[in-house]
Amino acid sequence: MSYPMPGTVAACRGVWYLHIAMTRTVFDHFSMHLPPGWRELAEDITFSDPMEGERKTFGRPGGPSVLYVSLLPVDPDKPPVATCDDALALARAWGRARGLAGPLSDGCEEREDGVIAAAEYRLAGDYVSVYYLSNGEATLQASFITSWKTRHEDRADRDAMISSLVIG
Repeated sequence: MSYPMPGTVAACRGVWYLHIAMTRTVFDHFSMHLPPGWRELAEDITFSDPMEGERKTFGRPGGPSVLYVSLLPVDPDKPPVATCDDALALARAWGRARGLAGPLSDGCEEREDGVIAAAEYRLAGDYVSVYYLSNGEATLQASFITSWKTRHEDRADRDAMISSLVIG
């Protein structure tokens, strides 16, 4: 079955009205639209992934889903490249680093500001979709996490937020 890559412009075509109700929120290294009810959440920072930069956490208080967004540290020996091959390699490496054989689905889309790759995984009882947006100078990593049972509940919000991500 073929369907649009989650979080892409194509996936959002049926939910264009969400962008009308959303306001663009600007952070240190990125901006995005937040749907009504979604906000930045305080996070317990006792766990950190050395592959991620400082991350922001978003969700609806009491809601089933959370979105993490971080700017990846730049490796001077391997600077960011805005190609689908490189962005997809990052999305697939995320799963391999967690012992997963491969994504349930993955894909990449070229945008005016670079490329965005996505991969969907089932990790224990959770649904996780990871995204890598690269403009050739920087790379954002975003992870949308919810329980497997509730994976369809916030799909429109997820797609709208991911498609609105901009570096800078």
